[in-house]
Amino acid sequence: MKKSLIACLALIGMIFSSCEDFFYKTIDIESEDFPPGIALSAIWKFPTNDDNPLIVSEALAVLDRAPKLIPKSTLTIYKNDALAQEIEITDGLGSVKSFSADPGERVRITLEVPGYQKLEAEQTVPDSTRILDVKFTRDTTVKLFGLEDIDLFEVRIQDDPGRPNYYRAQARYIFDRGAAGLDTSHFIALTPEFANRENQSDLISDEIFNGREFVLTFYDFGTFSTDPKYVFLELIQVTRDYYLNRESQALSEIANGNPFAEPVILHQNVRQGQGIFALSYATEWLILR
Repeated sequence: MKKSLIACLALIGMIFSSCEDFFYKTIDIESEDFPPGIALSAIWKFPTNDDNPLIVSEALAVLDRAPKLIPKSTLTIYKNDALAQEIEITDGLGSVKSFSADPGERVRITLEVPGYQKLEAEQTVPDSTRILDVKFTRDTTVKLFGLEDIDLFEVRIQDDPGRPNYYRAQARYIFDRGAAGLDTSHFIALTPEFANRENQSDLISDEIFNGREFVLTFYDFGTFSTDPKYVFLELIQVTRDYYLNRESQALSEIANGNPFAEPVILHQNVRQGQGIFALSYATEWLILR
């Protein structure tokens, strides 16, 4: 009986050791090298007093090493097919100064890097937004998030019909320095009400209110304890490529580390290369305190 028990236990051990190979198996997979190329990132806002940024780097596969910045390239900007600017970019980081475009104008860029094909991308500047009214509530309590001391922005707009529109918002808080000197200002990106949806970035699509009057709700989660002198709201319309790129980034972050999530392909629109060129247009509203 004792010998039979030992033999049985030995058999069970052999079964489980073979099951381990069945459930866990390391397999070497050969993957093709990512083709060499250039990646461009240029997300610009109009009108602006600041420079619009540009990043030029080598294009790499996901999970590869950090990409190297391109030491030398040339950016050419066309507005409505007319040459507007030509900029030499060094060390992969550039900025576009003193360039503006109005709603409806077409902006096309080309990027030349020695040894590579010329990159191209084009966008049309979005329209301004017809803001009807803004209600600003300081240090309120929002039941949706269970938090207190939240600044609430309720923005009533007339959405343009006949096409998709995409919005984001930010606020510029102005503080009185008094005898200390000039007023100081701070930009804060606002969180839309729809951001509690799992796959939502900080953008809002007009899918449910296209062409209608609608109240957009945004929050600032108690960034400043001091009351501002006044607040500038910026309601920003963005292009479809801008929206799709940001949404795909948000989905990618959600999927990161989840073995059951579907792979997310980042939206891009640069021809002969990788990356994103996107535009936005801001409409300001002054909130007096």
